[in-house]
Amino acid sequence: MIKLTFLILVSLISFGCNATNCVISEKSVFEQSKKYKSLVQIEITKNDALLTVVLNAPREIEGERLESVILHKEISDDGDAVFSIPLRATVEESKAVAWFNIDEKTANHTFLSLDYGEGCGTSIRYNISN
Repeated sequence: MIKLTFLILVSLISFGCNATNCVISEKSVFEQSKKYKSLVQIEITKNDALLTVVLNAPREIEGERLESVILHKEISDDGDAVFSIPLRATVEESKAVAWFNIDEKTANHTFLSLDYGEGCGTSIRYNISN
């Protein structure tokens, strides 16, 4: 009787699951990157074979807050990622600033990815080149 009562009780409990999925196309990233290019400054300084890269980006785009800045290295322009490293952005006045040093050879096929807003927000991407 206890097993039957337990079985009935368990069957009355809702085992629901909610999930969301967000797929951002390469075309969308390209279009957004082009649209917001004038708002993002990437300054590259070369010292021998070492590049110092400084990113200045808006803290918000269309009301969406900057959520992440990620440095990606790929084998080729459309290849798999060799590494992805999140960068810490600090706030200076109305801009978010992130910087890193990278060897000139390693900088080939390297880009910065900026994500604004939660979930399916705005994603933009810029190549690192000198």
